[in-house]
Amino acid sequence: MTAATRTIVTSAIRADLTISPGVKEKMLRYLTNPHEEPEMRLFSERQAALVLGVSVPTIARMKRDGELKTRKIRGTSKITAESIYALTK
Repeated sequence: MTAATRTIVTSAIRADLTISPGVKEKMLRYLTNPHEEPEMRLFSERQAALVLGVSVPTIARMKRDGELKTRKIRGTSKITAESIYALTK
């Protein structure tokens, strides 16, 4: 895909109000790296809050309640993309 095509498609995705934020994030990420496995991507609480359209304290509650799966990376808890995308379907 050419850079110009990528720019046009990215603009269209961002402008479409019918696409949920989580799906937009997934589509835009695929445009930049089509070989990336979404299940391998990890999000911070702030990033997850932006994708899901909720507050950071809500993300903390969702983690505590088991709605979001996490992985520990060097002592830091990261949220799996798989668990975020499961909530956006």
